[in-house]
Amino acid sequence: MNKVFVYGILKTGAGKAASIQGDMYDAGFFPAVVNIDNPYAYQTWGEVIEVSDKTLINFDHIEGHPTFYCRRRCEAYYLDGTSEPVWVYEYQRDVTNLPEILDGNWKRKEAL
Repeated sequence: MNKVFVYGILKTGAGKAASIQGDMYDAGFFPAVVNIDNPYAYQTWGEVIEVSDKTLINFDHIEGHPTFYCRRRCEAYYLDGTSEPVWVYEYQRDVTNLPEILDGNWKRKEAL
């Protein structure tokens, strides 16, 4: 099984609450996280889920790995003070003109 930190549309609500170091931006209908594991970055909140190898490959396709989002390793920090390495998807485009989400908590936009 593979542990993956998810913070946007891949969140299930059934994972273990966690955070990573990373700056979150609003890219429209989805969040974009950059500067992962940068000690000067804000916290990004999400959850860690466990997925099979097949599901991880499906996530790669959904996230456009490696050109739109790149899957990489980072440290996830749990509410109980523990941490562990997990997979995460880091945004690969320019965020200069995107609004930053300073609290690091993506709230899915409601359908119009």
